[in-house]
Amino acid sequence: MQKIYFIFIALWIMIHCNAQTAVSQFLFKDKKAYLIQNNQLFEVSKKNELTAKISFNNEVNDAIIQNDEIWVAGSNGLSIYNLSDYRLKKSLFENDKIVGITKDADDLVWLVSFFNGAYKQSSENPYAFNPIFKATVNYTIQGSKDRNMYIGTDYGLYRIMIDTNDYVRYTEEAHSGHGLPDNLVEKLFVDDLGNIWVVMPEHITYIKDKGSMSEFPTFSYVGDQSNKVRQIFRLKNDQYLMLTDLGSIVLNAKELNQHEHAAEIFNPHETAGVLLNNALLKAPEDLKNKEIITVGRGGKHLYFLTENGIWKVKEKKILKAMAKMKL
Repeated sequence: MQKIYFIFIALWIMIHCNAQTAVSQFLFKDKKAYLIQNNQLFEVSKKNELTAKISFNNEVNDAIIQNDEIWVAGSNGLSIYNLSDYRLKKSLFENDKIVGITKDADDLVWLVSFFNGAYKQSSENPYAFNPIFKATVNYTIQGSKDRNMYIGTDYGLYRIMIDTNDYVRYTEEAHSGHGLPDNLVEKLFVDDLGNIWVVMPEHITYIKDKGSMSEFPTFSYVGDQSNKVRQIFRLKNDQYLMLTDLGSIVLNAKELNQHEHAAEIFNPHETAGVLLNNALLKAPEDLKNKEIITVGRGGKHLYFLTENGIWKVKEKKILKAMAKMKL
């Protein structure tokens, strides 16, 4: 296995308290799997065949399933469809570019507009939203299990406490405890434990759920400086699968433990990840050399998308193969 080096800086950060591209994303409801790709919704069959169900009339930036509906954040607003018949039920925020949508710890929907800020779903009316926060330009939104919402903007990272709507801003010019190496936050990834990955143009910072004021790693780049990270996904064996332009890279979460030298802010380090091939991820023969676009978890299975098709496999089979390789 080829090793990929993550060059990172130790970042003193307090955890306690561009343009969008059309999304490729798996969604799951009960025992059904769906895929959004090329601004269409597909249903995934048990044989991994795709059946088109909805063609969206604007660019899709993000989507969630809420109850028996699919909520689609697009370049011309928020569109809500029934999953029973795939018909459009309601349109909200028309002519507004909605770049992100997610749910908080109370299962309420939050969304973020590119120019108009973040909105939170009303607890009384599921199709009404209250404005919560506004920054100059907003790129992404994610929620964590510790009752916080994170919004990536061109002016830093904002953490909003859902019980009070108070917020904390993390920026390049901040004092220790609220610092980031860059103010431009392009992407956020949250794992199933509530940890947050913050993707900036030249750095990736890891924020641990329910952490305290401690050093956490910030990677300057993954593999090389031009490599782009498309997705960060936590496996059940406490490894992180990173889908990048260089390929699929796995990083052990042990490498993300707090550093002892708390005074050494922005002190260079490096650590090794491993470049995986699709065979280890149990890809069928015709997809073993294809780039993975996105990955999702539906029940006990992982679903992988390539430009030539998809495959699914029980996650425990991949974990067993990784253990055999001593990863």
